[in-house]
Order: sequence, then structure tokens, then C-alpha cells
Amino acid sequence: HSRRTKRYYLVTNPEALIRRYAVHTGKNLAHYMQPFFSMRYRSLIAVSSLFLVACSGGSIDIQPLPPEDVLAKAAKATQSLESTKYILTGNVKARSSDFWSVSGSVRVDGVLRGAGKQMRFQMDTDADVTTAEGQFNVDGTLEVIVASEDEVYMNLHSLTTQPPNPILRPDLVGKLASKWWLLPQGDALPVTGQVTPDPRLLHAQSQVVRIVKDNGIKNMNGASVYHYNVELDKEKLVAYMKQAAEGSAEFDAAAIKESLEDVIATGQLWVDASTYFVHKLQWDIEGYPLQNGGNLTAKFTVDFSDHNSAPEIIPPADAKVFSPYELLSFPNDTIGDDELFEGDSSLDDDTINSILRSMDSY
Repeated sequence: HSRRTKRYYLVTNPEALIRRYAVHTGKNLAHYMQPFFSMRYRSLIAVSSLFLVACSGGSIDIQPLPPEDVLAKAAKATQSLESTKYILTGNVKARSSDFWSVSGSVRVDGVLRGAGKQMRFQMDTDADVTTAEGQFNVDGTLEVIVASEDEVYMNLHSLTTQPPNPILRPDLVGKLASKWWLLPQGDALPVTGQVTPDPRLLHAQSQVVRIVKDNGIKNMNGASVYHYNVELDKEKLVAYMKQAAEGSAEFDAAAIKESLEDVIATGQLWVDASTYFVHKLQWDIEGYPLQNGGNLTAKFTVDFSDHNSAPEIIPPADAKVFSPYELLSFPNDTIGDDELFEGDSSLDDDTINSILRSMDSY
């Protein structure tokens, strides 16, 4: 039994076996141990190599595709995008030919769901505004939830102006601030369509750009991505807009081409090399025309994450239906709302909402 135990020990412990044999033959122990350690060293190198390949994310297995194929796959992938999180940061300068100018920064943290039919975002902005009455700074935080086309909620967390501005009086802002409001149907804030990256915009990224430089495959947050320098292809943009308009009589291709003559738009695009979802986009835009005759310059970056796994959007349970009469009261409350509108039936809800929308665009 003792012999069998020793034999088993030697068989399962090759180092002990080599030492015993070296003593028996009288040869140097290193003579026998050298191949054993060499074998261990080779095994260690092999295992380490496999580990490094595994940690590399497998990018060495990706066979680069031509940019045209990548953009086509990105357009197809975007059509299947159900949800995503995003962070938009940027700087904007806008000038009206007659009335005002704005220069400021914006950050938007948001979620898109239902292929863009639902969204939730918080927008922080800090801007210097110049009007005919003077200059002032606006600093505000606005949160918006779009549960459906006819169900839009707003929460004005904060809004300050320095120096104080008569349009944005603290007493008026205080009536709205830190409360959830359900906006009237058909009266969605313009901002919901201006600063949120609708999936159709992501689809357009791959349809209306021209590749200026192919930077190859890069690593971004652990993922392999195609990185391109791009510029706006105006002909493709007009064609895309025409297709999106679906033959609408209001679409004027000639007018759009003329409005884009002075626009310069260059950017960068990062597309996932496996899923072909857009991870990041960056644009520098100059000379974009405004409806009132002015122009806009913007530089912004959008980072996307949690593709098809973004959190659900839940409408607030304590929202109050918004009415423009909430804002129309005198500071000293000497005249009530009923007395204010007595005998002036022209100032109905539609008229007041129209005035508020004008103030928003102003």
C-alpha cells in the first residue's frame, strides 16, 4: 500500500519524479528540469496570448467594408432602432436680420423609444440674448416627456435672467417652475423637434453625407467602430427631403436648394462595426438660414448608448393640465383673470397659445 501511494504521488507530481530520478542517476537536477520548465513557459505564453486576444474585443476578426456599404448597413440598422439613450452637447450662435441675436451653449440628456414616437429629455441652456431693448443672460433647465403625439409634458425646473427681463418675470416663472404640466393637444413645444435626435435624423446621417476621409476602425468604449470624416451632400439632402415629403405640393426643391447655397456642414461619424448603429456624430454647421432672414452657426456632438435597451418612459402621475391663463395675472392681484378678459372675447385659448408660441420662437 505504501509503495502504491508513493508511485501515485510520483506519477501525479512530475517534479518529484524528476528529482528522484536525478538522485538515482547522480546527474544534475537542472539537466532534467530544463525541458519541464520550458514546457511550462510555452504553455504560459500560449494561455496569455489567448487571453489577450479575448480581451481585444475580437476587432482583429473584423474585415473592413467599403464606406458605402457601411453607410447602407447603418441606414438599415437605424430603421430597426427601437430605443437609445443620448447626450447632446453644443454651442449655437443665431442672428435675426432685424430683431435679435443669441449665443449660448446647450446640453440635452435624453431617451428615445418607439422609433422616436416617445422621448424624454432634460435640456440645460446658458445663453446671451441681444434684443432691441438690450442684452441679458438666460440660464434655464427644462424637462420634457413626449408620451405620444397628443400627450406632451413639460417641467420648467429653473429659469433666470440677468439682468431681469420683463418678459420672463420671476413671478411668472414661479407659476410654472418645478411642476409637471400637460400641454394642450397640438401645442407641443417646438424644442421637441429641434434638439432631439429623431431616428429619422439618424437615418439621414447615412443618406445625405459624403465621405471625406476614412479613418479606419477604431475602439470606442470597448466597441469597434468605423470612423469617418464627412460633409453634407446638398443634392442628397434635397432628394432625401423630397422622398420624406412623399410628393407633398408644399415641397419646393428649388427653394430648398437656394436656401442651402451658403450652408457649410462638416462632421464626423462613428458607426459600430458589428451592429452598424451610430455611436457618435459631430457636426459643424455654418450659414444655416432662419425663417426670419437670419442665419445660424452651430457645433454639436451627440453620443448614443444603450441601443435597443434604453429605460422605459413613464408619464408623470401628478401633472396638471396647462392653460395660458396660468400666466395672465397682475403682480398685485388687484384684477382677477375673469375681470381681465371680460368684454374681450378675442383673447381665447387659441389666441393666447399663439402668442406663447411666438414668444418661444422669439
